[in-house]
Amino acid sequence: MEESENKPHVNRVPLECNVMRLFHATTQNKAKQYRQTGAIKSPVRGFTTITGAMAWAMKVGRAVIIEFEASNAHKLPDHHNDFGEAWWNDGDVTEWRCTFSANGDAQRVVEGRDALPASLSNGKLG
Repeated sequence: MEESENKPHVNRVPLECNVMRLFHATTQNKAKQYRQTGAIKSPVRGFTTITGAMAWAMKVGRAVIIEFEASNAHKLPDHHNDFGEAWWNDGDVTEWRCTFSANGDAQRVVEGRDALPASLSNGKLG
């Protein structure tokens, strides 16, 4: 076993020239704040799978899952679960898409509309 495997902080190596798709679990109120400000402030944590993010969301009581592309991702030493790995992005996220909401009202709040859209976004990430 290499020495770096014993030190979780050493495993936080940024991806070089790669973009990683992550799924971020959040609350309805924070999703609304993201839309209003146009950014999710750094560090932005997320899971490698939507299932991993949903498992985390159920554990910590969050109802909205946002998908984003991380350009400066680092692997977290903890928070992983059976369904996905936990990573964080070093930098604000300005493009995202809401991929899941447990509450239809949360969808309207995130989007800022009265009708329920098929997919929610800030209009930048497809």
